[in-house]
Amino acid sequence: MRYFMFIIIFGLFILACDDSTSPENILILSISFERNGVGSLIGWEIDPELADYSGSTPVDGGSKSLKLISGNTSEGYATKKITANHGDGIYQLSIWGKMSSEQLDSTGKVIFGTVNNGTVTQDKTAYLEDTVWTEITITDTLTFAENDSIYIKLSAGTSETSEVWYSLFDLLQLELIEE
Repeated sequence: MRYFMFIIIFGLFILACDDSTSPENILILSISFERNGVGSLIGWEIDPELADYSGSTPVDGGSKSLKLISGNTSEGYATKKITANHGDGIYQLSIWGKMSSEQLDSTGKVIFGTVNNGTVTQDKTAYLEDTVWTEITITDTLTFAENDSIYIKLSAGTSETSEVWYSLFDLLQLELIEE
């Protein structure tokens, strides 16, 4: 009985100490690029000729993922700007992604940082490196000047070849880890 009570008290203590997953710290929660089973890019800027939806999704990804098409010097991309209401701090962006095939000269990528009047002022990039669904996480300290916004860019990459490929993205989450 003592052991059982110790486990319960210890569990409650751990939960009370960890506020990093509290709802007010999560700025974007698991965007799966769909609404009611239909593809949705509300709030994203895209090139409609190079963006589509795929039925391939990671576990818990619903029925649609974002498909960005690229190749022959064209870049399929999706960008999102978020008002920086929370101020300076450590932010973590996570998203699931995969490539259609392993490319020798280009890969899909995720760019995360800040933008001011259309100019990216801070950024960190992570690349897709696999043809199976893999979680990508970028953690960075962001500092904001007046009129800065948080900036997210998903890209299929570019290449000088005539080959066309795509990158898939799903389940994006943005969280403020520490102020």
